[in-house]
Amino acid sequence: MKRFAVVAVLALSFAFPVPSLAQITVNPGTRVMQFGSEAGGAPGRAVRRVGTRDLDAMSVTVVNRDPSFYLQATNRRAYGPFPYKGGSELDFGSVSYVVVDATDSSFSLKHGRKGTTEGPFEFKEKAEVKLGNVTFALRKAPAMIVGRLDCASLQPRRAKIALVALDERALLAVSHLKVAFLTARQRYHMAIQPVELNAPTIRGPTGYNYDPYVNRSDRDKERSLWTAQQRAKKSFLTFMQQYRLKSIDCTTPDNFRFEKLPAGKYLVLCTGDVKAGEGRKATKEPLFWLGYVELGAEASVRLGFTGDNGYGWLDLFGD
Repeated sequence: MKRFAVVAVLALSFAFPVPSLAQITVNPGTRVMQFGSEAGGAPGRAVRRVGTRDLDAMSVTVVNRDPSFYLQATNRRAYGPFPYKGGSELDFGSVSYVVVDATDSSFSLKHGRKGTTEGPFEFKEKAEVKLGNVTFALRKAPAMIVGRLDCASLQPRRAKIALVALDERALLAVSHLKVAFLTARQRYHMAIQPVELNAPTIRGPTGYNYDPYVNRSDRDKERSLWTAQQRAKKSFLTFMQQYRLKSIDCTTPDNFRFEKLPAGKYLVLCTGDVKAGEGRKATKEPLFWLGYVELGAEASVRLGFTGDNGYGWLDLFGD
């Protein structure tokens, strides 16, 4: 039995040669927990303040709509809204009219069945519009923002859409929101970097090289990613909550609108989780939408939030 053990040891020695001390070099480690470059911004770097031009460049497409109006009868019943443009139809149930000869200041109405024309009428607030024996008061529709949320991968299907009046205080808060996103991005990139330990570097024959670096596991990287995403999302939701003028719960796909707005600058904001990946590796990640609107008096605009025009947390406020 002893002879067999000696033979086995000798066989292993020849199969796996142990390097001699002359073949090994050792470089003592000198640093502890040193990370790689901090992607997302150098420490102490000044962050450029967000301006309206930046928001306009980040915004989804905003389309101006034709102004609209109501016709209010003497019994206070209002008909409309009707788009103020040539060819628009005014349906009163038993009778209809079509807008003709529309200018910035006046228009006429053509009877849908008879073909006769009434007017011209002034296009101004409370102007008198007489159709047959009925007299109406024209009421211009107040400024509004209308839109549509249509993102098939949104989970859950319901999301909150907030309207923010963009004064100087809110604009400064957008800059603070940018800092929060950049900080989350920087912490994430630092968290997934290899760690250099206070251990020696050993160089020997192939198969005997040892570096004092510890790579993050895939699980650690996934956890760091989830943490960073949640930090960014929480900052976004906090901003929406603190600075919202109005908010609407919207189920995708569905329309939303904000009415009776004074002229000014606005942000329309939304965030929700969307499916990322396929199969067993499928996860959720937050998507962010931003619409920048410069709204004139009695103006109306339309925008849309889809799965294609939202921002990931790494892309929003990207510098």
